[in-house]
Amino acid sequence: MSMTKYWGVWLAALGLGLCTAARAAYPDHPIRVVLPYSAGAAGDIIFRQLQPGLNKALGQPVILDYKSGAGGNIGTQEVVRAAPDGYTLLFGATNNFVINQYLYKLRFDPLKALEPIARVADVPAFIYLSAKVPAHDFASFKAYAGKHPGLLNYGTPGAGTTPALSGWMLSEAVHGKMTAILPTAARRRAYRHCWPIRSRST
Repeated sequence: MSMTKYWGVWLAALGLGLCTAARAAYPDHPIRVVLPYSAGAAGDIIFRQLQPGLNKALGQPVILDYKSGAGGNIGTQEVVRAAPDGYTLLFGATNNFVINQYLYKLRFDPLKALEPIARVADVPAFIYLSAKVPAHDFASFKAYAGKHPGLLNYGTPGAGTTPALSGWMLSEAVHGKMTAILPTAARRRAYRHCWPIRSRST
């Protein structure tokens, strides 16, 4: 059984005001796009589809740079610290702009430090159940979780991310008292951003 939710992927740059001459010459060298999540994740797949067209339209290579960790904060902070010249961009998720600043002690305000360029995609996030959980649709899953509070756990790509908050809301909705499992490096490599809900007994 699976359910689908959507979270936004955004492209953003440092908040800056380029002079007219600079705009006319832009870009005159390669552009670096920081992805604050791991290779193989949804953002990576989406950007790989856009990359050839961007290279052609801009006349310069657009290079993807992976800087994952801390719910996307590591890569986001790197973009904030970069020179405000339009050559370092962020390809981030919703939480990098409107969630993380309320959950982490950031040294910057993403709404002030970054300038959104475009909303690129709505990404479906699937929830999978272990085959050992006796549920085949949402109604039976809800009933099982409610009757066995604390038995199930759910994996997320990091605290404060949209999937993490969605998992918490799901747990509250079904009265499951499910436990959030944050990824280790091994889990990141294994799941590549697809985090199943499963029973602790499995």
